[in-house]
Parts: sequence; C-alpha cells; structure tokens
Amino acid sequence: MRAKEKAVICRELGVLLKASRGPMTLEDVSRATGLSQPTLSRLEHGNGVDVGTLARVCAWLGVSADALLFER
Repeated sequence: MRAKEKAVICRELGVLLKASRGPMTLEDVSRATGLSQPTLSRLEHGNGVDVGTLARVCAWLGVSADALLFER
C-alpha cells in the first residue's frame, strides 16, 4: 500500500462528506461531529484537514481513515 497525496485525500474527503450529508445542513453535521461549520465547509471544498478532524469526520461517516489515506 502507498500513502495518497494530501491534496487527493482532502478532495476525496470533501466529496464524500458532501455526498453523505444529503439534505443535512452544515449546522446539522457540525452538531453531530463537534466540528465548526467553517471547518466542514473547508473540507467540502477540498481544503486541508488535520488528523483530529479526519478522525471525527471518518467516525461520523462510518469509514476507516485507512480507506482514505492509502491506495489499494
């Protein structure tokens, strides 16, 4: 397995977050994850993510961080 580039991880996480929240607002997801709305908006636009944020979003999405971090 090879680690993906940070930009690729951020884009994939943003797309997954936006698709998964469906009709939920960023405010709804903010309450569920404990992350701020601006942070979630940055994620949806493919901007940087730190380890703690990645862990919270992955937990909310029900996906493994490994699935995002490594190519298979």
